Amino acid sequence: MSSLNLYPLPYTASNPPAELFRDIETASGRSDTTAFETDLDERDMFLGRRRCVVCGDGDRTLQHCHIIGGKDKPAWNLLKTLGWVPTGVKAEPQHESRNGLTMCPNHHQQFDDWRFFIRFEPNIKKYIFVLCDSYEESQAGKRLHGKAIALDFKDKRSPLPLLFLVHEYMVRGRNFFQRTSDVEITCEWQDWITTEDVVDDGNDGSFAFKRSAAPSSFSTGRPMPWQLPSTDAPPTGTQPLLTPPNGDLVAQLMAVQRTMPSWKEWQKETMGWEGTAEENIKRYVENVGVENAGVENSGIDN
Repeated sequence: MSSLNLYPLPYTASNPPAELFRDIETASGRSDTTAFETDLDERDMFLGRRRCVVCGDGDRTLQHCHIIGGKDKPAWNLLKTLGWVPTGVKAEPQHESRNGLTMCPNHHQQFDDWRFFIRFEPNIKKYIFVLCDSYEESQAGKRLHGKAIALDFKDKRSPLPLLFLVHEYMVRGRNFFQRTSDVEITCEWQDWITTEDVVDDGNDGSFAFKRSAAPSSFSTGRPMPWQLPSTDAPPTGTQPLLTPPNGDLVAQLMAVQRTMPSWKEWQKETMGWEGTAEENIKRYVENVGVENAGVENSGIDN
């Protein structure tokens, strides 16, 4: 049991003792961290197991990672000022699950060391792994290069594309002599995703990840050994190349992310309702959209 300092009675100070709030602040911090971890554990679940969204590793050493580092609060605040994230987001970037990924220790370290970045490609609506390392040759990284990782843009907790672009700028800054403009954009998934039948692909380019374990399946949580891709497929023609990061790309990603379920859900979570019903509905439609914008469906009281 924690001890409190003794104060003479009657207590005459203008503010209550600070000790009274320490447990509350600690509990609040734990609650934010727990919510972050729980959201990632639920989102990054495939065939009934948590997996590294890059390589598919599923052992007990998986880590909760941040796109914008927990110590980089100035960058987080700037993103709010620029409108790249909703203005009412959590004050600490390490508490926001849309700023997080589940990765194995190896890819977590490489991500934090600026050795690769992830780019959301609007045309195929997938998150692409891009190797960008001027200092070390990585055969494993080359096998991942240019292929989509296990993130779903339709998920209401998916990372926003512009958060990854911030990380990409940092990666490019460290690897200033590394060319990445020749990365071909394909519809291919990482090998473990297709080998283990983790996703259902539609003929129209749509897809859905399999989150629950199949009743008769058994998974060790380890990706199956990498196999050479088949050479029997017919040629697909010239593939579009990775767009360089510039103002046009920022505008494109901004427009796309404002239509994503993740952005709309984030806006709803952070929106205040201090105005009149009409004002709140107008603000809701402007920030979220017209779906469920009626008073009876928006959570706004008459």
